[in-house]
Amino acid sequence: MKRFFAGVGVGVGNSIPGVSGGTILVILNLFEPLMKALVNIFKKDNKDRWKDIFFIGEIIAGAVFGILLASLILKPLLWYGFIEVMYFFIGLISLSTYYVFKKEIIKKEYLSWIFVVLGIIVVAYPILISTRELETSPLVPTSIDALYVLIIFLVGIIGGISMILPGISGSMILLLLGYYYLIYQGYLGEIRNFNLNLYVIIPLVLFALGVVIGIYVGGKFCDWAINKYRKETYSAILGMLIGSAISLIPFKEEHMINTRTDALGNVEKITYQYDIKTILLSILAFMLGVALIYLLESKANKKDKKVH
Repeated sequence: MKRFFAGVGVGVGNSIPGVSGGTILVILNLFEPLMKALVNIFKKDNKDRWKDIFFIGEIIAGAVFGILLASLILKPLLWYGFIEVMYFFIGLISLSTYYVFKKEIIKKEYLSWIFVVLGIIVVAYPILISTRELETSPLVPTSIDALYVLIIFLVGIIGGISMILPGISGSMILLLLGYYYLIYQGYLGEIRNFNLNLYVIIPLVLFALGVVIGIYVGGKFCDWAINKYRKETYSAILGMLIGSAISLIPFKEEHMINTRTDALGNVEKITYQYDIKTILLSILAFMLGVALIYLLESKANKKDKKVH
């Protein structure tokens, strides 16, 4: 069940622009095992193939559930408490960054500052320069052609690769590409409303296939990087975690304004600001995120002591 709930976390994380599903895997100490399982699944001499398949399957099933859950629950949460939700994830990432630094960097006595800085820049820069103008209409096209489905497939591959990398937000990449609202509100909205037709099913299936291929490619790359350049890879992951926490801090004016359209086509606008109530709730949300990681880490340490 731990893997399923980890998958739920990945799905929820990848539904929020700025939050990384790969980071959730690092937080839960499942990033490296998943990368190995993705690589080993196609090896001829793999005696644990079915074990790897079930491992990956549990996480994928959880991720699908997490995406659907996020589309139902996180939408109103982000609408009414955008700042507080962001600080909850900042709390999660902050303590996780410390644990990664403690376990992988200090314990093994290596660190490459160049890759730490590169990791911060790669994650933080695209998000910090992004604007609401990148959003696109969630309306699902009523006609499709070969070029359209090819683009959707390629977008799925790019999204899948970004979803598996720590610190990289898959949903933010989709937002930058202009397909976030089309996928999460348009197509998934049609699925939630049971409005199924070929114009919905074909693009979604090809997008999902692209995501699966992207996850495999991303997993293979990460496994190769960890095995061959462990010092540089974990230094980059550390930088990505730091960059992810920085980029989630709500401060840009264009990110403090949100709009939504109801079923009748009426546009509603909301502006977020740092008042006393928001600041106190944000501190509480941050502490809850830190406490959750502390409890998970304490539980994991107790299991390790029992095993040894």
